[in-house]
Amino acid sequence: MLYQFQLKRNLKSLLVPLIALGLILASVAIIVFYHPLLGVLALLVSGFISYHLIKFFRNTLKSHIRTSEEGLVCATALGSDSEVAWDEVTHAGWYTADTGYRELFVYAEGKDQLLTIPPQYDGMNELSEEIKSHGLTMLSLNGEEIDGLADALRQELVPEGEIIDDEEEADQD
Repeated sequence: MLYQFQLKRNLKSLLVPLIALGLILASVAIIVFYHPLLGVLALLVSGFISYHLIKFFRNTLKSHIRTSEEGLVCATALGSDSEVAWDEVTHAGWYTADTGYRELFVYAEGKDQLLTIPPQYDGMNELSEEIKSHGLTMLSLNGEEIDGLADALRQELVPEGEIIDDEEEADQD
């Protein structure tokens, strides 16, 4: 099954090509209104940055999650693929932040690989059902912050007495 990124669910993504265009237009304005040599230099730099922004936007639009009988593959906005076989997945479920943000996650403990799937993809409930069909129980984790999934998962996986606090460890050194 294929679950694709939906631009209509994240219109903020359109800011990326608009920023790229703005950089180019600002460089052209420098050429016309200020100093041609400085403008050309700014155009070269903004062209390089804009190229990478457009490439990121294109990869975002092409990003998807592909499932098969073997496992799942996530094509990311950075242009890479992350693969996890079903027999490697140890935990999966939904993470909900206090703000109401909700995302699906898949974790392979043996590889220490965590895949998070934001709500901008189509068919999230169908993907959840497909994960369940491979014998996994869906966890329901909560946290205060949008990026708190790793901490919430750590609380679920590691007994309370075994959690090592990085800040406490640094204080002891």
